[in-house]
Amino acid sequence: MPKLAIIYSTKTGNTEKVANSILSVNEDAKYIDASDFKESDLDDITHVIIGFWIKAGKVNPEARKVIEKIKNKKVGVFMTLSSDPETENSKKVLNNSLELIENGNNEILESFVCQGRLNNKFLIAISKLNKSLRDINDDEMIDSAESSKEHPNKEDLEEAKKIFKNFIDR
Repeated sequence: MPKLAIIYSTKTGNTEKVANSILSVNEDAKYIDASDFKESDLDDITHVIIGFWIKAGKVNPEARKVIEKIKNKKVGVFMTLSSDPETENSKKVLNNSLELIENGNNEILESFVCQGRLNNKFLIAISKLNKSLRDINDDEMIDSAESSKEHPNKEDLEEAKKIFKNFIDR
């Protein structure tokens, strides 16, 4: 019988909000914070939905450790990041993340990218940098910070539910 685990890593609460939304339409799933993850959590699991936040354009280290343990599963992926999900940089980050997951001989069934509220301390630090020291990604983050304050919003959470509803049946 197929079994589902929803595993998430969160720093500011954005990814956890999305994970909770996904859990609401997959109530029989095992629900695991990545900080509490043990490899044995994957015993008897056939499907995994993994959620993570992005740090410096990559899967955060805590989630990366979990992803490296996921092998031969049917996988759904969701990530939160401060920039607009439609930017080229966001798409590149998603593709790199999917490649990492595919390295475990996993079959990716769904993916979802959600803009999340940018950590205010980080934004303040970047905005204080001399403009000549910033790179284009820093400027993109500053530009998208205003819109990120509203995310994840109700529409984002409903979209996540729609994408991952009854995930175990796939």
